[in-house]
Amino acid sequence: MQRSVLHGGFILRCVRKHRGLTQDELSQLVGVSGRTYGRWEAKETEPEFSMVCVFALIF
Repeated sequence: MQRSVLHGGFILRCVRKHRGLTQDELSQLVGVSGRTYGRWEAKETEPEFSMVCVFALIF
């Protein structure tokens, strides 16, 4: 049986859109470049744990 796992980028995208923010707006809020944030949503890279804590404070 194959398990479905949600990637952090998918979760970030859903929460960002629910809040009505663009990638650039959210990247500025957390202090990273828009390109870096875009890579997180595209599942190319993942944020460090310290950034996950920043997102928890924002959302």
